[in-house]
Amino acid sequence: MYQLKSPTELEQLKLALEAERHVVSFRGYIYIFWGLILAKCLLAEWAIRYYQLPVSSYYVWAPTLFFGAVCTWVYAGVTLKSTRKRPLTGQFVAAIWGGCFMGVAMISVLGLGSGYLSLYQLPAFLSVIAGIGYFVHSIVDHRTIYKISACGWWLGSGYLFFEPDIHVLAWFAFLIILCQVIPATLLLIQSKRQVP
Repeated sequence: MYQLKSPTELEQLKLALEAERHVVSFRGYIYIFWGLILAKCLLAEWAIRYYQLPVSSYYVWAPTLFFGAVCTWVYAGVTLKSTRKRPLTGQFVAAIWGGCFMGVAMISVLGLGSGYLSLYQLPAFLSVIAGIGYFVHSIVDHRTIYKISACGWWLGSGYLFFEPDIHVLAWFAFLIILCQVIPATLLLIQSKRQVP
């Protein structure tokens, strides 16, 4: 077993652990924040379409996503300012979710834009990508809750593939709460309890 040889090494280890706590906390808040934003927008979209309300979807999505992006940018700047260098696992996790985000963006923009996918088919594909992201994240982070979340996304996508109607928007919002917001909240509570 390796023993620390100097006070400097001990101080560097403390700084690395503190940086990891900041990144984990930041990631948890972001998962919760964006999960709630997307669930709200999906439920509003479902209500507009189901009840045939005279409201444009643009007024639901555009201001909310703009506000969310600004808040995330400000929060990231304030929170991660003290973290000089992210741990290697944090870099892997960022790469995993960056790749998933690109997949979601490509499927959403190109699939909907080309007409090959309808709005009601899209959530099933996005659920598969979310499941992949959580599963790979579980391998890097070694937390069972990520594997459970991945299975939830995949089971949900199975249902969404076979029920491509207007209600898929509400079911997708439910999946976001169940498989993203609740696990992130539980992990955040757990990490707060571990802080001395």
